Amino acid sequence: MDYIDDLEKAEENRDILKGFFSVLKDSAPYLGFFLITGVSKFSKVSLFSDLNNLEDITLAPSAATLTGYTQAELEHHFEEPFREMAKAEEQDYPTLEVKDTMRQHLLAAFRQTPVTDSQPVLIRIKRALDKGDLEHFIELVNTLFASIPHQIFLQRQEAFFHAILHLAFSGIGLLVQSEVSTAKGRADTIVHTKNRTYVMEFKLDGSAGSALQQIREKRYGSPFLGKDKEVIALGINFSSADKKVAEWQAVPYEELLVEG
Repeated sequence: MDYIDDLEKAEENRDILKGFFSVLKDSAPYLGFFLITGVSKFSKVSLFSDLNNLEDITLAPSAATLTGYTQAELEHHFEEPFREMAKAEEQDYPTLEVKDTMRQHLLAAFRQTPVTDSQPVLIRIKRALDKGDLEHFIELVNTLFASIPHQIFLQRQEAFFHAILHLAFSGIGLLVQSEVSTAKGRADTIVHTKNRTYVMEFKLDGSAGSALQQIREKRYGSPFLGKDKEVIALGINFSSADKKVAEWQAVPYEELLVEG
């Protein structure tokens, strides 16, 4: 994953691992038991074409206590430290990692896919936002929605699209705020990266232009000016029929104010 954007290095590492797993497959008659950890998310991709008889036990009930802590162990050994930490930090989760993991599971439930299937997409979403590559970001957003069963879209509510994106942003560790109240209204989503703040407004079967107009009229981005970060207004219109982004527009927030 460290070289997901460095294709040459990623392919070099892949070939090394494929050679290793090929040797394992040839040795199968002599192996009574073999356990690999930390690779379940890749068990269905070409890296394992030479070792295609793996059984993924990540979520198997029989392996639930194999590694890590059980719920009983957490409650017995860490209940008091968790309470003290939650009280001191006013957190609902023992750690941010647990919080992110919970949101990844919720996203997987919406998409009806294994939890690990979303992680490569989420990593690319974070990198696209970090780079300001919004065209690629929109492509990845559509990838997220592509696997969601059609019956889940039947209600055609804007809040559903909003919720999926919030889970995606927070599940990869981005600083995200939803339904952010300002002096003139409430912004759908604010996403903070190292160098940029994205002020996002979503529409369903509307237009990206109307989303930007709302950002401008309600001055959703004004609280984030003057903080050494570029503020980007991003209007996104979802299509309930096509179940994807139908239209999007992005403009530096200060330029948007000038246009108004």
